[in-house]
Amino acid sequence: MSSHMQALYNSAPEEFRQLFVAKDKTVNIILVNGQSLTINAILSDYQIRVVSETTQKSIYEFLISNSISKKVADEIGSALTRGVDSYPCKGNKETCKVTLPEGEMFAMVIDNNSEKVRFIISEQAYIQSTGEIEYVSNYNDHLSLINSPSLYGSYFGKQWDYNLNNRTTLGLPFGHIRNELYVASKSGNPEISIPELLYDLESGPFRFLAGRSQNFNTFNSTSLLSISSLHKEGVYLLSSRNLVRRGRESYQRLYFYVPQAGAVEVWRDNTLIYSSPMEAGQQFISYEKLPAGNYSVNVKVKSGDNVLSEQYERIINTPDFQLNTGSSDFTLGIARTSTENSNIPEIELAEGDVVWRPWNPLQIGMGFTAAPGQQLLKLGGKWLVTQSLTISGVSAIFSDRNIYHSASVNWHNFNLNWSRYEAKNKELQMPVKIQNSNTQNVLSEILLGKSGYEQFTVSSHSAFGPGNGYLSLFYRQDENESGGNSNNLGYNVGYNMSFFSIPTWG
Repeated sequence: MSSHMQALYNSAPEEFRQLFVAKDKTVNIILVNGQSLTINAILSDYQIRVVSETTQKSIYEFLISNSISKKVADEIGSALTRGVDSYPCKGNKETCKVTLPEGEMFAMVIDNNSEKVRFIISEQAYIQSTGEIEYVSNYNDHLSLINSPSLYGSYFGKQWDYNLNNRTTLGLPFGHIRNELYVASKSGNPEISIPELLYDLESGPFRFLAGRSQNFNTFNSTSLLSISSLHKEGVYLLSSRNLVRRGRESYQRLYFYVPQAGAVEVWRDNTLIYSSPMEAGQQFISYEKLPAGNYSVNVKVKSGDNVLSEQYERIINTPDFQLNTGSSDFTLGIARTSTENSNIPEIELAEGDVVWRPWNPLQIGMGFTAAPGQQLLKLGGKWLVTQSLTISGVSAIFSDRNIYHSASVNWHNFNLNWSRYEAKNKELQMPVKIQNSNTQNVLSEILLGKSGYEQFTVSSHSAFGPGNGYLSLFYRQDENESGGNSNNLGYNVGYNMSFFSIPTWG
């Protein structure tokens, strides 16, 4: 018996002291959502205590299964071992209203006559998880073949030029092979290249890639850190959500707390976009039930016409923010850069990138690349500032002291992009020679070139009439080998319109 209960016991008349006497009983503990657990406990009108380790473990597992945090579940278990006093409330103890003081995580209301104990848990004690993610099988019952050729030709000056692009996908029992063949004929001289030849296998949350491609760094959220698109031949392992059952939106959730059974309404501006009855306790709505986009909502929890609580949340339900809040993506690979241009050297490298979403509108990432005698560190981020404003950027620092920065700002239909490559301290660069060759390989030069540059681009697009118009302005300054600069200023204007379409009904 606690010191407080002991004082009450000592001051109570003899005929009331029996109420303070604790007895072994079979007790039902009940949460606000109606979930209950039957346990053995030492119970009186004013206190509950649990001494059995088996019972303590059962209570802990019961709380965890109802989304109570491990920290609070441990605190409740420790408190029950010492004994928890009944929290005072007026009226029927099974339904009386209890308001926890700020900072308190739990309280208990004891109804000794009915052998029931209400566990009152603060809404801050609940965890907000994505639930257990399920994946579909990666096994294909049948082989498949998809071939997609495209041919372009032109005739000028009594000379035919043509370009053939052929993409082939071969589906295997596990994974598939993708191949891209490109044939160009200029002035009668054919040139053949294979931009991609790749084996692609997915299993659960992982993806394995092996072969030749320039897209190894663009298959998940780590594309945020990509600074070049060189062809590489290598082996890569990365995280993936392509096999997630029901899609990624099923595992992104809007959480809210319902103090008593009622209904929830989700309002976007003055439009009701979701409504459903809800049981008491912590509840959630999957993003798959909400419209796509980046917007703010008002969540109203109601009982009849009475609004019990309101909260304002931001919904980011867009493909470029595929990560759940608190989750991360990674890419690991070993490769060799590959080029058909004999003037560009090749180099072996190992690289790893990781991107984390610590906060609903923010993604941050870090990457590291190691080549013989050289290193590269990348830092980047993407921030959805408002519903219409997005800011992103990445910085890359090479061990030869060359630096690359890029940033972009997107607002409605306007885009501003800036990039700068500082190819400085050439005398401090650390060239690596290929065995039996005089070729010098510098990682920064292979990825971004020998000379520095700075570029600004402003672009916009808008629907106009039956089509879409676009405008792009750009300025670029390049460093010359002599130490001077060359400047270029230009623009692009265009208009796209569909002249013919075939309607479909279904």
